[in-house]
Amino acid sequence: IEFIPQSETIIASIIKNVEITFKEDEHYVYQIHIREKNGDSTRLTFSDTRINVPINPVAWKVKPHVQ
Repeated sequence: IEFIPQSETIIASIIKNVEITFKEDEHYVYQIHIREKNGDSTRLTFSDTRINVPINPVAWKVKPHVQ
């Protein structure tokens, strides 16, 4: 799936397109590729993806910043 920002928006001045690739079985995202107008790009590739696995509540706790 390819997303192209609408012209006349702030994001359109920066982002050329965003491409989302699904795993072969189409159950989850495999890769997100963001291309910028200046030629830079960011590619996020997901591996060892597990669906609906319980997450320990401790993972969501934010530790206070200590100086």
